[in-house]
Amino acid sequence: MSILTPRRNAILSVLLLTATPADAQPNFTAIPIDVDGGTNAKSIDSADLDGDGNVDFVASRGIAVRWYKYDGIGNFTAQDIVTGSGYATVFAADVDGDGDIDVISGNEQTDTVQWHENDGASTPTFTTHTLFTEADLVTCVFAADVDGDGDTDILSASVLDETIRWYENDGMENFTAHDLATGNDIFSGAGAIFASDVDGDGDIDVLAANRSAIQWFENDGSENFTARDINTSIVNGYSIFAADMDGDGDTDVISASFFSVPGDDPNPIFQWYENDGNTPPSFVTRVVLNSNFDPTSVYAADVDQDGDLDIVTTMSDFSNGEDETIWHENDGGSPPGFTPHIAYDVITITPWDIIVADVDNDGDVDILTAAASGLVMWLESDLVPDGACCLPTGSCAVNSEPSCQNANGTYQGDGVVCGDVSCPPAIPADFDFDGDVDLIDFQQFQQYFTGQQ
Repeated sequence: MSILTPRRNAILSVLLLTATPADAQPNFTAIPIDVDGGTNAKSIDSADLDGDGNVDFVASRGIAVRWYKYDGIGNFTAQDIVTGSGYATVFAADVDGDGDIDVISGNEQTDTVQWHENDGASTPTFTTHTLFTEADLVTCVFAADVDGDGDTDILSASVLDETIRWYENDGMENFTAHDLATGNDIFSGAGAIFASDVDGDGDIDVLAANRSAIQWFENDGSENFTARDINTSIVNGYSIFAADMDGDGDTDVISASFFSVPGDDPNPIFQWYENDGNTPPSFVTRVVLNSNFDPTSVYAADVDQDGDLDIVTTMSDFSNGEDETIWHENDGGSPPGFTPHIAYDVITITPWDIIVADVDNDGDVDILTAAASGLVMWLESDLVPDGACCLPTGSCAVNSEPSCQNANGTYQGDGVVCGDVSCPPAIPADFDFDGDVDLIDFQQFQQYFTGQQ
């Protein structure tokens, strides 16, 4: 049995979106979600935390783990899950198997790995459980069913003790820590991890980007792991991701790592590694982008909806504060080549992490970034056009037609702005804003006027 976390499910969901013309290329509009400067936002993940059908997301904020509730019409409300300095990494998954999404975090100051239990309410509250207190400078957490027993296990990577651990869930949310790789097995301090079935044998393997190598750790099906090298010529691996980049049915790998200090000659900072399909697989290294910037994050998604997976990256030139979020268009070749397109280019943001999801539920994929400046940003794709939407509340918002319909609104047409329309007022006694007066509305209407509410 395979348990797919929201981050892993994102790859599947973007491949199922409606295809657009082959030459379609999105532009992105930058929408700030949280501008709380001075709170280093290092990590971000997306999931429907409140079960309302909208894509929410969660970020580590340095001073807190914070989630952002999306109302479906362009507005986010920030709420802290837990506060305290040092939170550096987050991951969203249903840890306790109760059908709602919990949050996993790592704190680089206290060296703790925690999970925060969602109570399932419409506006959920979270109970914090500590799994481990000795993950020395924890940099990454992840979730997957490592032992194949049907529940969600947790993984962590920590730099100073040079250890990847997995925490075995007994099905009752009691966790046992196991060292998956330490010391010489992972060279020197894993900075990022990812879990996927790399060799196609039905169990979960683990990938790592560390200070001197990209590696994968082969699970023998009994949770004994063998370290296997993918690339031993890197310096400081920042990010790693796994997906089928060439469409041949096996799992390829993408990494972000830098070879030099800013200002040196461009080096291959983003690479993908083609799985040859053998048992165990070998990997052919292929360059995605050469640059003298420092890379910070990689992700795979079908950005242009042409049926293959593109690569989304963030990078920064720390020497002058220039930053770029880029999507690299997959040309569908064998093997594929990648053409870079800038999604967002701004100064002194320093994006640390990205997630790709259809935030506004309009049928195209958007990009979310978390930055060292404390800025959390939504880069909205225009692949599906927007227009004015008259909402049941009587107000107007600019949304895509699918998003407008999801909000029970009336779409006014592509490119139409709210200033050019006059939306009808809200229906009297329509308390649930669904466009009509039903029994529930009438009962609330009676209670309001009889003083019973």
